[in-house]
Amino acid sequence: MQSAGEQTREKKIRAIDAMNLKIWHLRGVPSGNHDHMGIVVQAHSMALEIGYDFGIAQALLNSGMGTFIIKNNFPLAFEQLQEALELFKTLNDKKWMANAMLTISIINNSAGNREAALYNALKAFNYYGSSPD
Repeated sequence: MQSAGEQTREKKIRAIDAMNLKIWHLRGVPSGNHDHMGIVVQAHSMALEIGYDFGIAQALLNSGMGTFIIKNNFPLAFEQLQEALELFKTLNDKKWMANAMLTISIINNSAGNREAALYNALKAFNYYGSSPD
């Protein structure tokens, strides 16, 4: 039987995952009736509070994309995406490492950094190829 604390943590993890997934699916559509960055900040804050590294990494990935699309802040977007990538690496989550690298690739391509974009895309495909997910 789980303790009340464990049940609360699991409930928070489900909420964090739901927020991150919602934003991940909306990443290409920054308009609408959603407070994209507010949801990302909330997910990140909750994940930090309970030490949920996967949730932190996903929130950083979503934040990086939002910082790029909504705020047009390339340097901060790259910083957030690199931090997400490093967390996914510590978790050895190849699927999400690849997603982070492809997002970095998209931003590099948009910024005119074609060589970096190609490098990150090819590395991401390598992660996809090495993971059964």
